[in-house]
Amino acid sequence: MEYLNHETKTVIPEEFLKIGLEDYSYSNDLVGGMCIPKLYRFFVYPIYNHDLEELPEVPEKWEIYDHEANDSIGVMSVDQVVLWYQNYFKNIVEDALNLAIKHIQDEIEVKNGDFAGVYFSGEKWEELQTIFKNYLDAEIKNKNN
Repeated sequence: MEYLNHETKTVIPEEFLKIGLEDYSYSNDLVGGMCIPKLYRFFVYPIYNHDLEELPEVPEKWEIYDHEANDSIGVMSVDQVVLWYQNYFKNIVEDALNLAIKHIQDEIEVKNGDFAGVYFSGEKWEELQTIFKNYLDAEIKNKNN
């Protein structure tokens, strides 16, 4: 497997556009890497098997690369990349919500989280996740403005 041959035109999968990935290559004709704008940590690169006689416009495999850690997260299909990004952002939101609840519990010396588990179950939890996800999206868009 090799990275994109720059003589090959690559089409960004529609699923990537839906989650906000944009082309971050130096040429508008080629995809040399994609990322969430203003969040330049995780890049997605197309992977081609150069043994094929004709390269596909949309490669089957993509690599997510963590530039902060200088390490590959893995080679995945389009659907797996989308799922990875969705889980990444979901984890950020859930971690923030859990920290907020834990802070309240610590401040008023709650010994266990049973009541919070019941209180925040179902629609309340989903509403909070939506609010925080919208905030996360807005913060990324506003970053470095």
